[in-house]
This record gives sequence, structure tokens and C-alpha cells, in this order.
Amino acid sequence: MIKSVFCAIALWSALFAGEDRTLVFSNEKRAPVTSVKDQGGSSTCWDYSGISFVEAEIIRKKGIADPSQYPALSEAFILSHSLHDRAKRYVRLEGNLRAAPGSEGADVVETIGRYGIVPRDVYPMPAYAGERSRYREFTASVRAFLKGIVDRKEKVLRPGWMDGLDDILDGFLGASAPTEFDAEGKHWTAEAYRDHLGFRPADYVSIASVIDVPYGESFVLEIFDNWRWTPSLNMPLDDMVGVLDKAVDMGYTVNIAADITQRGHQLDGYATVVPEDAPYTLSLPWEEPKTTPEIRQDLYDRKVTTDDHAMHLVGRAYDQFGRKFFVIKDSHGDYGHFGGYLYMSEEYVRRNVLHILVHRDVLDAYKGMGVPSDYVSALKRIMADCGLPTLNLTYKDSVSTLTFTLKNEEFYKDSTAAAYYAQARPATDSSIYQACSVSKVPFAYIVCKMADDGEIDLDTPLVKYYPGILKHFAKDKLNQARARKVTARYCLTHVSGLDNKNYRESAFSFEPGERFQYSGVGIAMLQWTVEHIKGESLESLGRRYLFDNLGMKHTNYCWQKEYEQSHLWGFRKSGVFRDQAWSGGGKCNAAYSMRTNSVEYTRFLQWFLKGADLSPDMYKEMTSKYVSTSKPGVFRALGWVREDNPALGTMLWHTGSNVSFQCNSLIVPSKGASLCYFWNGTATRSPNADIVKLFFGIRESASFGAAQD
Repeated sequence: MIKSVFCAIALWSALFAGEDRTLVFSNEKRAPVTSVKDQGGSSTCWDYSGISFVEAEIIRKKGIADPSQYPALSEAFILSHSLHDRAKRYVRLEGNLRAAPGSEGADVVETIGRYGIVPRDVYPMPAYAGERSRYREFTASVRAFLKGIVDRKEKVLRPGWMDGLDDILDGFLGASAPTEFDAEGKHWTAEAYRDHLGFRPADYVSIASVIDVPYGESFVLEIFDNWRWTPSLNMPLDDMVGVLDKAVDMGYTVNIAADITQRGHQLDGYATVVPEDAPYTLSLPWEEPKTTPEIRQDLYDRKVTTDDHAMHLVGRAYDQFGRKFFVIKDSHGDYGHFGGYLYMSEEYVRRNVLHILVHRDVLDAYKGMGVPSDYVSALKRIMADCGLPTLNLTYKDSVSTLTFTLKNEEFYKDSTAAAYYAQARPATDSSIYQACSVSKVPFAYIVCKMADDGEIDLDTPLVKYYPGILKHFAKDKLNQARARKVTARYCLTHVSGLDNKNYRESAFSFEPGERFQYSGVGIAMLQWTVEHIKGESLESLGRRYLFDNLGMKHTNYCWQKEYEQSHLWGFRKSGVFRDQAWSGGGKCNAAYSMRTNSVEYTRFLQWFLKGADLSPDMYKEMTSKYVSTSKPGVFRALGWVREDNPALGTMLWHTGSNVSFQCNSLIVPSKGASLCYFWNGTATRSPNADIVKLFFGIRESASFGAAQD
């Protein structure tokens, strides 16, 4: 943040010329913070706002009620260490980094984590540090020194090359940053004083919102002042603003980085978004243009929105028109109508705040919103009601990842079950389950990826690629004639005419393409063709196309030696069924033989939500509705079941049952959310309705029906 905050004065003087621009604010909630400081003409807003944020965190954590006991920490200490570290990185990158003191609030937290902190009176910022001419002279000296090092003729740096920079820093700040000092009647190191204050840098997380990075992933926001390359969690815009509200509700504060050069920012105490075509005289209140994620991204990409200024968000308020504003503590002294504070509208935040820094407690609390606080208890009740021995479940959206592995204690009290459970290994998040018919969806992806790459046509009869298919139907001429008509699309949408389980004596019930009939045999027929085209096994294809790339290290279509230790046993109603005794004869079958767990299968689901490396046309084709099922609004896509749900929009799902193992998986693109779970028994009734309602709040869905729909 290096631009001056005063560049907006002229714009706003003209904008409100002759108009009543008085907004009256009522503070709804405001956290206790230290007094407003003045950075002067320096570009150290990040330092002052960051220290203010840390001081507020110490006040909150220690419950300090008396302002005279508030902490007062050294901005000079942070500036010295930060510039020292930045100089080393500048030289290591041969000058491909901005050589200026501008930075981010996260730098303050990381610097404290590395070096500790000292009180302000131990190492004060000199009064002249805020003088613009003196500060510019200082930064020019730093740049000149570093440029001289980078432009050196020698390839190898001389020992002690940093000494010259330290002289510049110490000369400007008046002394070197202390490592030991006396305070509060004790002798401290900077690290020990940090620990005494109870400040833990690891407790803080940076959050941003862009649309060119998948939500829920961490990335490095590409701005000059993020020179430490601090990663940010990418969240949808609504969620990032929701985290701010949650912080205020919990009594926490937030460090923010925003653009303050926009027309809507002014120094009399508030910032709003002004319509682009608005005249330079406006009457209150005007309607603020709405900011979508796409508009926000465009402004960021075109350098309209930049990280000009770091500030400290400390509360929430409303104006006389009922509009919500966030209370912002600035670092330019006691200016404006509100003594160095300003009120920033929610719409201004949505458009111009690039990223925020907040305690992880706030993020965790926000993640839990909408998920019952007693979800473990709720899941255990569902397990008991449905007779599930063990449940392995993962829910993930843009901000939350929730994984549960729960044991039904009552089920295992049965003497037979208890005896077998004693021999088996206890269930953990990494235990392996049969994926049953959920195996079909990753295989469908492989086929669609091959189609995308021109290796197979979804509407060309499979016999054209693999004439050997006909040997499976040699006893019957009618079956052979029908086999000649089967295409990949017929198999993936279950209109091949083949039945579900008779792999040895495969037969057609009707003409291919005539109607829907769920068919595992049709999937196997397509598998034989794919293996012939690629010249490799399904086991190899699964690893190469998906499992190795997605980190699904323990997922496979064939039985693996490691499963002898990690695979759970499955239970029938009538007794115990040991999975190892039934492994499909050792063969890989795309219809049912995959082994995995909810943690690993979620990686596939989330990857699919992000496009799965398919062309847009193929992705659309794979998820389009082709064949109606017996349930209204439910269609067969390519591998997926597609449902148009009134509450959630499009849902893509697939259930599965291998008698002693059952499962469900679904994704909701509108929420960027996925849910999958496995259990190792034959349920007395399906748990799907209750589990999906628990995480999505709906019950009216066909995805709660039979596994084969």
C-alpha cells in the first residue's frame, strides 16, 4: 500500500459541491481498540494498521478493560525487520521485486512470528518518519543501495553486503531494532515478549475472492505489496463479506487491504460506491451499483482496483437510511468528522477490499453456519435408526471440509458382529470401503475424456472399435445383432438393453436405445472396449487418468495388497460378510469394484466441479439430461444421475449398493459443494434423506431413493 490517501479530496469536494452530504451513523457493534495513530506521509499504512490489529487481538484475548492497560507495540520494529527481509528477497530475485516499504498486514503478523515484538516506547518511530520529504529520501536511499547490489559486476556477493542497508535503516529509525529490553519490571527478548502477550501468528488466515482460482483453494494474490507471497484462502465474495460480519458478531476485528482512490472514497468519514455516470452533484442517499464477482474480477484485472491502503475494520454501523457500513480505523491521525475513523459501505467493501486477515476462530465459526452444531450427534442418531455399522462421510464446499468416521456402538454389541469387529482393524478416516455403483462415475469420466481427445465417438457402435465384443453373445444371433448397435452413450445412460448383473450369460432384454434399464453389464461392455482401444487395463487407466493425479493414493478398481490391512468388513442383515472373501474374482469391473473412502472420492467430486480438464462442450455433454427415469425431474446423464431440484438447482449424484456396502455421492454446482459417504452394511432403511437434509437442508429429492435409479 503506497498510494497517498489524500488523492481523493479534490474529487469529493466537487462531487458534493452545494449538496447535503451528511450521513448520520449509529454504531451497532464496535470492538475495543487502541488510539488512532498517524503514519504521516509515509507508505506504512500496512505497519500501522497491522500493529493496531495485533493490539486489538491482545486486548480481546486478555480481556483488558482498562484503556490505560492497552498494549502499545512498535511499528519501527516491524518496519526494520520487514525491510531487511525484503531486501534479501529483492537481491535473491535479481531486482525482480519492488524495492519499497509497502507491504500487507500479514507481513506484520509474520514478522512478529519470526522476530517477536517490542513495546512502542522501547523502539518508537521517530517523529520525522512521517515527513513526506524525509521519508522519500529514505526510500530513495534504500532503492539506490539495492539497485547497486543487483547491478554489481561480480557474480558472487561479498560477505556482509547487508551492512550498508542496516546503516540506512538504523540511520532513519534512529537505532537498530533491539533484541532484548526491559519492560514491566522484567528483562525480555522480543520473542519472549511476543509469547507473554499471548499472540500466536499461526492463528491468522488471509482470505481473498477471485474467480480465476477455484473456491476453497489457497493461492498467492498477485499484488506488488504481497512480497512475502502470503497465501490467501479463496472464497466466494458473499462468503468473504460474511466472514467480516461474523467477526464483528464475535467481537473480533479484521485487517483489510482496500483501494481508496475510487470516486466513492472521501475523507470526511465514509466511503460508498458512486454510479459511474453520476453527476458531480449528488443528493443523499443515492443507490450504490451492485458488485458481482465478475465485475470485481474485471476491476482487479484492469488495475482499477488495487491495494492502495491497509486499514483496521473494528465494527459495524448503519446510516439514517438503514444501509450497513463497516467501521474502519485509519492511520492518518485525527482527521475528518469521526476522529480518524471512517464508515465503509458493504457495497464498497464488495468492490474494493482485495483481501482480509482474520483469526481462524472466525473462519471456523463461519464455516459452521448452516451446519447443526450437534452434527455428530445427528449422524449417530441416523446410524442407529438405519442400522449402519460404520459411517465414513465427507462434506466440502468453498469454505468447509467436514469429515466424519463414526461407529455405531449398539450395532457392534451384537455378539457375532463384535467377534468379527475384534478381528478387524478399527475404522479411521483412511479406512477403505467398496464404492459399489459409485465406481461408474469416474469410469464415465475416462470415457468422456477419451471422446474429448478424439479416441472414441460416443455414438459409434462399440463393435467398430472392438469386434471381440461379439464373443460374449456367440450363442444367440439376436443378441449379436443387438450387440452391434450398442454405443458408449447407450451404456453410460443405461439404455443398452442389457441387464444389471448377469455378466456370464449376457443377454438383451430389448433393442438398444429403446428405454431405460439400469445395467452394470452395459458398463462392463464399454469397459472391454475402452481397454481394447487403450491397450491397458482399467486398473492402469484409473491410476493414469485420475487417481495418481488427484492424490487418491489408496483408490483402485482392483483389489490391492494394502487393503488387507485397511479395508473394513461388510455386514449383511443375516450375519457377517467379510469383504476380502468377495472381490469380484480379482477382476476390475467399472460397474462396482472400486475401493476408496470419502476423503479420496471427494477429491474427484471437487475436481469435477471445477471442470475436470474437459472441454466446456464435453463437460456440458457429460452433465446434460438424456434419458428420463421413473422419477419426475430425474434424468440419466453420462455416468451421472442429473436432478433438477427446486431448492438447490442442478444436482449430480449416484448411489451404490454391493449388499454389504452402500454409498451415496452428490455435487451441487450452485454451492460448489459435494457430499459423499460410505457405510459397511445393509441398512434397515436408507439414511440418504436424513443425511442430505442435515447438510443441504432439503428433503424433497429423488437422490434419496433406490441406488439403481
